[in-house]
Amino acid sequence: VPQRTPMQAYVYKSRRKSDTYVYLRERDGFGLIPEPLRTSLGALDFVLELALGPDRKLAREDPTIVRANLSARGFHLQFPPQRHVDSETPVVETLRDMTALTPPPAPPMAPPSPAEGRGTMESLRDKPFRWDDTDGAA
Repeated sequence: VPQRTPMQAYVYKSRRKSDTYVYLRERDGFGLIPEPLRTSLGALDFVLELALGPDRKLAREDPTIVRANLSARGFHLQFPPQRHVDSETPVVETLRDMTALTPPPAPPMAPPSPAEGRGTMESLRDKPFRWDDTDGAA
């Protein structure tokens, strides 16, 4: 039977493990955390106090599971989000169309025809270049 009354939770951030949080049912109740886990987390910094009522939403955790862990164990551990390299989820989820990052390809350049007076590379080699020279004539 789900608990209908709000439960206080105290959230702490691990200094040693990035993006790892501990929810405690008692403020500064670090004795509720098993010693090996407490040691691996290092120092904990208080982040916030919240009431976990039946309608409470959490960004990355299921509040029903958090409440159950707080009731049974006195703490709940929130791990960093998983990064799946081989999943079908794109690495950059906010960009739906990756082609927006890639400029369109340049059209292929056709070599000038001898009729245009430009000739081959050999004929251009000795010709002086000027920035204002638009037609190639000196």
